Amino acid sequence: MLRQPGTATGLVEAIEMKSRILTIFLSYSLLAAAHVRAADANLLEAATAQGNLTTFVELVKNSPGVKSVFTGPGPTTLFAPTDEAFAKLAKGVLDGLKGNEDKREAALLSHCAGGAFLSSDLIKAKSVSSLWSKEFPVTGAGKTLKVGTAGVVKAEIKTSNGVLYVLDSVLPFE
Repeated sequence: MLRQPGTATGLVEAIEMKSRILTIFLSYSLLAAAHVRAADANLLEAATAQGNLTTFVELVKNSPGVKSVFTGPGPTTLFAPTDEAFAKLAKGVLDGLKGNEDKREAALLSHCAGGAFLSSDLIKAKSVSSLWSKEFPVTGAGKTLKVGTAGVVKAEIKTSNGVLYVLDSVLPFE
């Protein structure tokens, strides 16, 4: 309840009210700006921003032959495995990818599809073909969506050049 502005209590309450309004406005502005930045980011920038895709991002940055797939105009759908997914690979597989450009490019392109596919598109198609000509079945829906045997941890991160999905497993690439 506001008091009369002429009193000290009323003045304090008016200042507090203005402070709350300003805080709400600034919070909304920051949220809106973050949303715009995510949509303006390309696939590589969006993957980097996730924070749990550092292994995948490192592989892309060390692959000049395919980097444009992730930074170019697109549209591309990216199924990026988490760092934990790479940690589950058999011993030596990740080192093999880091040390062999051909294998690294095959692995990266196996995680991309030409076009910007939303979950509903993938479910309706029942499979997706990668840029490395690998065919992966799409099963489930919502929180149980799977691409191949990989579970989708986070879906439909829209970017300026496609759509990013975060996976809990590395898709087969050989």
